[in-house]
Amino acid sequence: MKRTLTAVFLGSILLLTSSFQKKSEDDQAIYWYAQRKLTWDDFKGKPIPTNMNDVINVSVYQYTADPAKTNPNILAFTITTYFSKVNSWAKPESRTPERVVHEQGKFDLVEIHSRLFRKTLMETPLHKNAYNRELHKIWNESLHFKNSELGSYDRDTENGKNKAKQDKWDKDIQKRLKELEKYYNMPVKVNLAD
Repeated sequence: MKRTLTAVFLGSILLLTSSFQKKSEDDQAIYWYAQRKLTWDDFKGKPIPTNMNDVINVSVYQYTADPAKTNPNILAFTITTYFSKVNSWAKPESRTPERVVHEQGKFDLVEIHSRLFRKTLMETPLHKNAYNRELHKIWNESLHFKNSELGSYDRDTENGKNKAKQDKWDKDIQKRLKELEKYYNMPVKVNLAD
């Protein structure tokens, strides 16, 4: 079984697709890592004048699950977090230093939820005859939690305009990234139970 789902957060819209084509970090995507911070030059998409949003940040985490080559009773997961340069954009009046910090916070929150998804997979038993259903439930809960938190982040910080709240969120995000560091970019193998 090979399944790839991609979750994309566009404002308050969640899009799911069932395919993924690996993108070059240089040309189309930035895979999350702590030392790489977003800049406005990374937002390569063309703003849509009629869109009520002033910035669209397409930060994604996704997974693939394949039976292990040596044992079909083990599912091997690969989970990645990336920022889509070509699908993210910002209207010129929104390209402030404060706002790009806010957008980095969104990318970091998506990475946190990617790590939480890994953690949940490692802690939750999946069963041979029900793992598709169980996995679907875990994935949907993960996306719901992520989308809910991203909405709270935007509201609480007023999209980065409320400096005190943005600073509070930034500190919390960094603390959580540190707490979940062992789940960064690690492969996950799950033994399927009977």
